[in-house]
Amino acid sequence: MEYTLIGHPVAKSLSPKIHNAAFVHFSLDHHYTLSDVVMDGLSTKIDDIRNGKLGGANVTIPHKCSVIDFVDELCPVAKRCGAVNTLYMKNGKLHGSSTDGKGALRALREQGIDLQHKKVAMLGTGGAAKSVLAAIVDENIAGLSIVGRSSDKIKTLVELFGGNGVLFGEENAIVYDADIIINATSVGMYPYADVSPISRESIHKDHVVFDLVYKPLETKLLRIARENGAVGVDGLGMLIYQAIYAFELWTSLTPPVEMIRKELNNAIQ
Repeated sequence: MEYTLIGHPVAKSLSPKIHNAAFVHFSLDHHYTLSDVVMDGLSTKIDDIRNGKLGGANVTIPHKCSVIDFVDELCPVAKRCGAVNTLYMKNGKLHGSSTDGKGALRALREQGIDLQHKKVAMLGTGGAAKSVLAAIVDENIAGLSIVGRSSDKIKTLVELFGGNGVLFGEENAIVYDADIIINATSVGMYPYADVSPISRESIHKDHVVFDLVYKPLETKLLRIARENGAVGVDGLGMLIYQAIYAFELWTSLTPPVEMIRKELNNAIQ
């Protein structure tokens, strides 16, 4: 059976490394492919899941929101954030789920980090920020601040998830006052690998800094955080756990975390 990643572009995705290793581990006669799909081809690819040609799919940019129009059932987190990253059939219905936020929470817990009663500063207002926020708002956090480049996008996220928002350039005091800083922007990835989304002065030793970027594993933001004595968490854990949760939805099986971590470390280095 074929499983796939639906998006555009998808050529650099590490998802095949994860899921094909898991299929081999469980001796399943499945394989995972990449489907570079523009909007005009999206409905055809969705039909392939409904008719059993595909066992299921992951969804990435730019289709995470668009696929909602095609699904029959949404998980609560996907409904809240308005995005889907996993598709599967169950009881004759096409289900859409978002495992990104759940993966982010698991990655933090793996490092012994609890969000309860903590003030969170979210950097970014895109799909990654939405997915993570949709999961963490149920964690009894003490406060939420959203930092972005668009006033309209900040306003939308504040209306959805609460808290307050500021534009980049005005964030130093809010970020400094937070307990946990989450970077959901692309700053830190190529071609911005030598850039941090926030200043060195806004990070102190009592911070936890969680960067969703996983390539490179140590971004400039994480390097600054660690130099300032803060706890730094890279994006590899979230990548691993969002994939594991998707795999569970497809197969009801849980791949070994360390096996997937090894596959990804080899691919990233």
